[in-house]
Amino acid sequence: MERQNSLFAGASEVGNKANYWVAQILEVRASDVFHVYARVYWMYWPEELPVGTLDGKRKIAGRQPYHGQHELVASNHMDIINVESVVMGVNVKQWIETNDGDVQETLYWRQAFNYKTSELSSVVVVCKCRTPSNPDKMLVGCPNESCEEWMHYDCLLDDVLARMYDRLGMDMPHKSEKPAIKEETKEDTKDEPKGGTMGDLRYGLLSPLVKSDDRKSPMVANSEIKDQVLVKQLGDESLKGLRNSTTGTTKSLA
Repeated sequence: MERQNSLFAGASEVGNKANYWVAQILEVRASDVFHVYARVYWMYWPEELPVGTLDGKRKIAGRQPYHGQHELVASNHMDIINVESVVMGVNVKQWIETNDGDVQETLYWRQAFNYKTSELSSVVVVCKCRTPSNPDKMLVGCPNESCEEWMHYDCLLDDVLARMYDRLGMDMPHKSEKPAIKEETKEDTKDEPKGGTMGDLRYGLLSPLVKSDDRKSPMVANSEIKDQVLVKQLGDESLKGLRNSTTGTTKSLA
């Protein structure tokens, strides 16, 4: 069915599929050839999950990190539509998460939304973080026979970096072997004449202020020039809200 209202800003598009709604046809009835209607269950795009949806113990709204690009959410949201709004037929597969070899390359669903209670059905959790997997992102399987757990690639990377940080000593500050500034010793200055000058500059690391009117800033001898950098800080993009739906529109079947 052709879609006439707006999704959240930034909603994923699967080709032109994001411009349509998807529904499961339960039955078709007609009073005559001009009045044909279908009873359907709507399938939600993740962006359409309303505010306050219960996902386990959490209240959420819209797309979650574990929702894939081609993922839909089945529901018991029933409606009656005119079959003239139907654009085309599509195949939507149910993804059985326990089937490791089941790769989703088309539209699929694994979660159901209870329209009456605003609850989402549970999904399989993986990794030590105990969160669902996103089929569009990489999972790494543990080869240990006593584990054989699937892990998020990002979680595994964070764990490796944390272990390396612990191994190098997180509670010991790094100290360079040589001091950044060389301390002056008596041997360094023993050959310097006490009152000797070179032009207007005295011998030493730092010269005093020259009292003449045309020289009012201190002069520095034997100094080092450090590398200088400019750091650009990236700002977070603000999330945009849900646009207002077009009044008087009805869902149409895809």
